[in-house]
Amino acid sequence: MTGIPKPFDCEYSPQFAELLNKLGISLVISTYQAGKVIILSASDEDKLIQLPRTFDNPMGMAVKKNALAVATKNEVIVLRNAKGLAENYPEKPGVYDGIYVPRAKYYTGYVAMHDMEFLDDDKIIGVNTLFSCLAYVNNKYSFTPFWKPPFISKLVSEDRCHLNGIAVENNKIKFITALGKTDSSQGWREHKTNGGIVMEYPSGKIITDKLAMPHSPRVYDGKLYLLNSAQGELIHIDPETGEKEVICNVGGFARGMSRYGDYLFIGVSKLRHNSEVFRDLPIAETSFAGVVAVYLPYGSIAGSIKYKMSVDEIYDVKVLEGLKRPSILSDSAEIHKLALSIPGQTMWAQLSENKKSEKSRIKKEETYNYKLVKISSQKDFITQFSDLIFEPFLKKIQKGIHGKLIPIIALYKNIPVALAITEIRPDKTAELHSVFTKEEFRKKGLAENLLKQTDKILIRNNIKYTDVVYSDMYENYKITENLIKKIGFLQPKRTVQNIKLNIDNVMKADWIKDFVKEEQDIKIFDFSELSETDKEELSALEKQNKFPLHLRPFQMPDYINPKISKIAKYKNKIAGWCILHNVNKETLQCSALFVFNEHRDKLISKKLMAKAFSDMKNIKFTTYQIEYKDKFVLNFLNNLFAENNAIENTFHTIASRKYYEIKNNGFIN
Repeated sequence: MTGIPKPFDCEYSPQFAELLNKLGISLVISTYQAGKVIILSASDEDKLIQLPRTFDNPMGMAVKKNALAVATKNEVIVLRNAKGLAENYPEKPGVYDGIYVPRAKYYTGYVAMHDMEFLDDDKIIGVNTLFSCLAYVNNKYSFTPFWKPPFISKLVSEDRCHLNGIAVENNKIKFITALGKTDSSQGWREHKTNGGIVMEYPSGKIITDKLAMPHSPRVYDGKLYLLNSAQGELIHIDPETGEKEVICNVGGFARGMSRYGDYLFIGVSKLRHNSEVFRDLPIAETSFAGVVAVYLPYGSIAGSIKYKMSVDEIYDVKVLEGLKRPSILSDSAEIHKLALSIPGQTMWAQLSENKKSEKSRIKKEETYNYKLVKISSQKDFITQFSDLIFEPFLKKIQKGIHGKLIPIIALYKNIPVALAITEIRPDKTAELHSVFTKEEFRKKGLAENLLKQTDKILIRNNIKYTDVVYSDMYENYKITENLIKKIGFLQPKRTVQNIKLNIDNVMKADWIKDFVKEEQDIKIFDFSELSETDKEELSALEKQNKFPLHLRPFQMPDYINPKISKIAKYKNKIAGWCILHNVNKETLQCSALFVFNEHRDKLISKKLMAKAFSDMKNIKFTTYQIEYKDKFVLNFLNNLFAENNAIENTFHTIASRKYYEIKNNGFIN
């Protein structure tokens, strides 16, 4: 059995760690979806180390000598590497060979800053995507525009052409990419798969077009390279003729590129199927999130890292030269305030007698405000707070929630640092869906306070009780358990056992071949082959309560895999079904396996599963959810699959409830 993936869990080819180690470099990547800047280093030739640090929706980055600039949601933060501070870093002295600490912050407002670069005299320029221009980042204005494409008529916050990438050579701007030659609000979306362009600077002349969402133009050795993102391609373009040459395909949505020696390091994103921008791109079916190393002379893949958890989208990738094990502090980490450097000297300030009193002093200074977030639209809410929503619920809310959401947020210096989301259901009950606190603000009682504030609102709304459902597949589920016990929830109980099967191992079982065989009276056919008469028969059976509602065959119809889901008939009458829903490109969820009582002696369950498994040509895993109290089914599945090591892992769904009671015309809990 394999373990449950942990936050930021990843897999990587041995060559990737060896390459970083041999080159003596580290990588820094930005992932706005996860709200992190991550440093990747090799501890030796076989092992990678990563340091995720919290930034507010980080996107474009720029690196020059010891400086690192990071564009966040509303600011550009400039950090500097200080080797002396790394040597004496209080948390881990002598471990790091460099440490990036915040040195300046520019308040740009929300402009969707994409690529950035340092020019002469540490001047920062950035691609201001929302306003369709190139701009200086400085302390005079939110931003100072200095160039826009000739076809853009005015600077307005409308993302008219999705200007995104900039190529700089010898401190001179050379080329700029955009997703379209359009001058209307988000006009580029209509032709996003073939409307991309590359422009020459400063003329704005279009040197090539019909690209698939181009990003990250770079000039290496006098040649122009860029990422034809929606095709997953690294391409070379001749600026004179506009001719394109595909160097290689990296296997996913490519964005973010940096070079060291003969190697390019390219970011790859796993596209969101519920995104209006990405869901209809062909590459969305095969994409992953990670970094690919390309050996440029041959155009070959030299290694890769792929994330299993937490990271879905990467924007930028930069090389940190000469640093084999650097660290980084975000401006939300209190300890960065103690990192002092002056010309020729660095030190960690000691503002009190010892660390304990220092932490106590900082804690006293911390004040948090709690408030209810008003939701004008769920889409805007997700965009604003995606980094504070527990990942499984984020996927659920993106599909749409029908009840009324009660989001309570904790603010530190007017910055959101924690969020609790509860849904009030139509029957005057509630469900707690998500409680999330940024890493550096944990163990401060914020989650408990958020839920106490939520209780006040629920009580005022005459809510009977609140449910919470969670899983022990997540490493921190015990934290959830301790939290809900502390605020008055009942003892949690296991309700569902989830079993994940490895299809390759399932297919080794002899019974699969035996039960795929056709029988005279029993017919197994695809869900897609259901006739209108069949559907009417099932509807009538449902109205007669002939099967449990949670095992009905038509639940979540948009996600049913109609070719792998199966229906069984005995003497031309429906006898049962095995319904599978798409989870992702390699995983199916068995949502309903049901056989009517009068047919359970005919081994129809095995026949349904055998036929479904036989049709899973490109599927790696399938999962089952069984009521924990249904020991018969649990034993049946365990006995069926355990002998071939087909069970990849198991975990449980756990539930608890908190009641509110009326007493003396008021509410207590």
